[in-house]
Amino acid sequence: MKNKSCFYFSAAWQRVAVCLSVGLAVLATNCGAADAGKFDGTRWSLLDADKVIAAAKEITTAKYPDSDQATVDKKLVRVYRPDGTGESQDETFTKVLTEKGKRANRDMTLFFMLPYFTVEVAKLEIIKPGGERVAVDVAANSKEMIDDSQMGMNIYDPNMKLLKVNIPQLEVGDVVHSLVRTVIHRAIIEGQFSDSNLFEDSGVIRHMTYEV
Repeated sequence: MKNKSCFYFSAAWQRVAVCLSVGLAVLATNCGAADAGKFDGTRWSLLDADKVIAAAKEITTAKYPDSDQATVDKKLVRVYRPDGTGESQDETFTKVLTEKGKRANRDMTLFFMLPYFTVEVAKLEIIKPGGERVAVDVAANSKEMIDDSQMGMNIYDPNMKLLKVNIPQLEVGDVVHSLVRTVIHRAIIEGQFSDSNLFEDSGVIRHMTYEV
């Protein structure tokens, strides 16, 4: 079973706010999932970087004066199995339009929870206006830490963690290209899968797809 949803955002829009919340109870026995931890096959294919970079050149502060950053393209893929395990992959191209946007994109923070699911930054690079690609050394620029936001709920679980990755050498006009993969090793509630995504940003969203 494969359901595919695509969301297209007109370049004339200054703000896009579409909230999508997906809750899936896994009842089917055939979900077309890949083997655990593997990201092979056409469903995991990446975006055409050259086309995305060409589209990024058309996004400027003159066209979008209220945007500090722009989501040029984003592709989210989710695969699940009857027991609630599965994989997800998020590929994102974000263009930095202002100094404020630069500050907002100098690092990325990802949540994961042991032993249920883990997260990996499979690729991270900066694409300069002239086309030069600068790879970010994820291992050298990342740090794992306990998620201290849970303290506000009077909870302390050392297995609730954050992966923070710094993105050095980022400048206004650059595009941040990231590929993030998550593996659900064990469902929090056996036999159920859930996923929630917010299709909203303070800057313009040019194009985004979500596939389950």
